[in-house]
Amino acid sequence: MIRHGETVMNARRLTCGGGVDTVLNDEGRRQAHIAAQVLDAMPADSRPSLIIHSDMNRTRETTAIMNAALKLPVLGDNELREHMMGEWEQQPWDKVFPHLRGDPDAVPRGGESRRQFSARIRAAMTRHLNAHTSERVLFVTHGGVFHSFQVMHDVLDRNLFTPNATLHHFIPEPAHDPMPWRVTLYEWKNELRQGPAPICPSQPYTAK
Repeated sequence: MIRHGETVMNARRLTCGGGVDTVLNDEGRRQAHIAAQVLDAMPADSRPSLIIHSDMNRTRETTAIMNAALKLPVLGDNELREHMMGEWEQQPWDKVFPHLRGDPDAVPRGGESRRQFSARIRAAMTRHLNAHTSERVLFVTHGGVFHSFQVMHDVLDRNLFTPNATLHHFIPEPAHDPMPWRVTLYEWKNELRQGPAPICPSQPYTAK
């Protein structure tokens, strides 16, 4: 799973949920090209064989850049769009983050609660994974989707920030508690680097 590249709204530090279809900026396009390098350098048995993105400009453009060389089959799904923020849309991050760290059932006017959003994402991903059991699926999604995993598994005590265009490799490990995966973060810093991802609280992680 990967978050899209930086957008115009991200750079302005404004909340951009599923109701704002912003586009990548130059930095976001650069990040997507770097993500393509990461995918190309991964072991062959770990590379994706299918890409599924939310049907929003920022994920579609990120997908197109990463897939220029891979040429993988691509599916879009509007159910994977970002958290519908309603009245919180286009507000400064500092004003909205306290809401996102509070009651997961709080509903912004015209939007959806974190728990509703998490249920939507879980249903969409489950549907796709069940339909493509023989594929290694790359989901090109949003920062809020990473947050939704915290709500799914009642891990609400972490201030999680997922940088743009960072690749996370999920390997099912049912014994892990509370999230049943081992999650590896792949980055490109002059070469392919990998390490534990902060999304998974059962793994040690040191911020870089």
